[in-house]
Amino acid sequence: EFVTPDVMEARDTWVDRPSGLMFTTPDQGWTRWEAAELAGYADAKLGVREGAKCSGYALMRPANGVGARAAADAARAALTFAELVVHVDEDVLYNDKTARRYEVVGKRDGVVVAERASYWLDLGNVYGVVVFTSERNYTALRRCLDRVTAGFAYGLPSP
Repeated sequence: EFVTPDVMEARDTWVDRPSGLMFTTPDQGWTRWEAAELAGYADAKLGVREGAKCSGYALMRPANGVGARAAADAARAALTFAELVVHVDEDVLYNDKTARRYEVVGKRDGVVVAERASYWLDLGNVYGVVVFTSERNYTALRRCLDRVTAGFAYGLPSP
């Protein structure tokens, strides 16, 4: 029951200038995270939400010799999900860069959550996009992961 979005629909682009990270809303109904919510995630620069069950954020930090695979592995190892199941652990192309992506499912505070994260290197930094959803409907779950992942991009940092 997918409805093709109206190409004339207004879209917003939110930018974090110091990191160059940006998010372009796929359609209406998106909100940008406030600073307090961003502070709960290490190195998060820009976060977004669509409804109560679909959220994601982009991060940036100095690479300090850590590669994309190591960054993804460390992030996945730090997850505190109960009953964690890894569905995907692969190299992908993200923003024209080779990235490491994982998708996992587990329980957070008793709620089943799916998470997708992609990490890549550029300009001496590790960049990442992390998406999580508690959607139970498979189509809605996949759509959340794809729309948030595709909505993020990055450009050159600026003051």
